Amino acid sequence: MGLDWKDWVPFPYKGGKYTCLSDPNYIKDRDELFKKNGNGWWVNEGQGWNPDEKTPMQKAREYRKSKGE
Repeated sequence: MGLDWKDWVPFPYKGGKYTCLSDPNYIKDRDELFKKNGNGWWVNEGQGWNPDEKTPMQKAREYRKSKGE
């Protein structure tokens, strides 16, 4: 196996990966991140995404059907 960054980068919050949710520093950092970037739904902001538009997978399926595959 190759080297994994998780093996040598120390975890910055008390309690480990799954129990750090009550660490005050984690809560402060998370709140700061969400205030700056939102909750993740900002990814498609300003791109004109239309929910009725076909997904890339649907486009690929139609293309393959038109080619007879």
